[in-house]
Amino acid sequence: MNKTDNNENIGQFDAFFECASMGILIANKSGQIISANPFLIKLFGYQQGELKSQQVDLLIPNRFHQNHKLHMNGFAKKPISRPMGLGMSLYGIKKNKEEFPVEISLSNYLLNNEEYIVAFISDATEKVIETKKLKKSNEMLQASNDNFYKEIVAHYKEKEAVNKKLEEVLSYQDAILNNMSVMLFVMNKNGLITFSNKICDLTTGYTREELINQKSPLIFLDKQELDSCRSFVSQNFGLTIKEDIELLNLMVEKNLIREKECTIINKNGTLSHTLLTINPIKDNNNELNGYLGIAFDISKIKEAEEVQKTALKKEKELGLLKSRFISIASHEFKTPLSTILSSAFLAKNYTQTEEQSKRNKHLHRITTSVNLLTDILNEFLNVGKIEEGKIFIKFESFDLIALAEDLIKYLSVNMKRGQNIRFNKLGERHVHLDINLIRNILINLLSNAIKYSSENSELELLISNDKNDITISVKDHGIGIPKEDLQHLMERFFRSSNVSNIPGTGLGLHIVNRYVEELKGTINIESEINNGTTVTIKLPNNHSFKNA
Repeated sequence: MNKTDNNENIGQFDAFFECASMGILIANKSGQIISANPFLIKLFGYQQGELKSQQVDLLIPNRFHQNHKLHMNGFAKKPISRPMGLGMSLYGIKKNKEEFPVEISLSNYLLNNEEYIVAFISDATEKVIETKKLKKSNEMLQASNDNFYKEIVAHYKEKEAVNKKLEEVLSYQDAILNNMSVMLFVMNKNGLITFSNKICDLTTGYTREELINQKSPLIFLDKQELDSCRSFVSQNFGLTIKEDIELLNLMVEKNLIREKECTIINKNGTLSHTLLTINPIKDNNNELNGYLGIAFDISKIKEAEEVQKTALKKEKELGLLKSRFISIASHEFKTPLSTILSSAFLAKNYTQTEEQSKRNKHLHRITTSVNLLTDILNEFLNVGKIEEGKIFIKFESFDLIALAEDLIKYLSVNMKRGQNIRFNKLGERHVHLDINLIRNILINLLSNAIKYSSENSELELLISNDKNDITISVKDHGIGIPKEDLQHLMERFFRSSNVSNIPGTGLGLHIVNRYVEELKGTINIESEINNGTTVTIKLPNNHSFKNA
């Protein structure tokens, strides 16, 4: 191909790129945007040149960033031209933060040994609207099917009159009913089942021989739900009904069993969540002949709802955690930062050798404030790991006594004037636990004891290691905890009602409790106002560890 042909091809590509009626985006392997055509720029609400060198994540809502990275990594490992996110709902976000559904196809090419990814992006809003219309049509079709079921039952009740011809019809109907994906049963006015389809038998676990003219469908229903229906009838209609069939008659008469969620109990005890509708079957004289029941299995839908509720609850909790972090951080960081600033300003004014003691005083205040800030940040980081399920237990052998002694020295800078820690040790020095969790537990308990005790007070640390348990106990003689607050101490951000003037985040004991749970231990707190607090932790001893 000669130069003229190349120029012509380039010109044709540029024309296609500039005039294409869909968004085209070119990015390198690191996700940086190299080029975007006018259609894509307009689609996302940007001006020419604003997207160049930006990350592709700019066009994706924040909640999808992690999944997007996984998709991009997967494409990088196996770069085959294909639609992106098959079976998933993909969304883009415009410059004005408006989200909208999109369809994306990916391709790639090499240029100067550099791999580039090409994404073809189109607005899927109209398609989503059409999908919703299709869903509505399906719902209308389902409603039509309900009427069809009634007609089938009506023909079924006329079998005495039409004999042979009806037998052929019933044979045809039976094939349809047994291949339906919903439970279908017919019962007489006494409540006994006279017909059940195949999916009904499979769902309930009973055979036709066990059901037909032998059982009532009420045996499938949860007894507590039936009792709840009795209470409803009693409260709303002033009637006391003992017999199940009488209850069924009334509820059908009052149209109370129509798309009602109920639990089907299988013969072996397993549960299925269904959407149940029971309608009366009447003859030409409007006399009751029986009932038609239709039940859709919604177990998977309920499971999906629970997953969604759990995810929403988790998202709300994380949102609360972030907002509380901002609130507490802005309050708790203010005092130590002010102390650091003022002490640093004053310390620089003491330039003479004989003023070293004054400098040391301010340096001590700076060190204490920095340690406080470090503790606050560590607490938030630890809570974040807990909420994200990123606590990984790593058992190893270490000298617990030596660890505690080092931590006492480390925390001495935070002690008030005249405070000291009396350390009592019983049993073996070595344990087989997660050293990081134990370190954080000890730091939290000792820091609390120091913080909530007065000057010239003695704190006690006891570590006992016998063949069955490892006991860690921290006792102080400080302000104590009100009795009514003890049950809430392990909750996030909870602070006792008598510590409003003492800095803290309300996360320390929450973290300690979660760590103790991870180590299969127990925690007990005893406290009395103005007489101090004792926190005792018991952890199972790991017998697989052998002292060297």
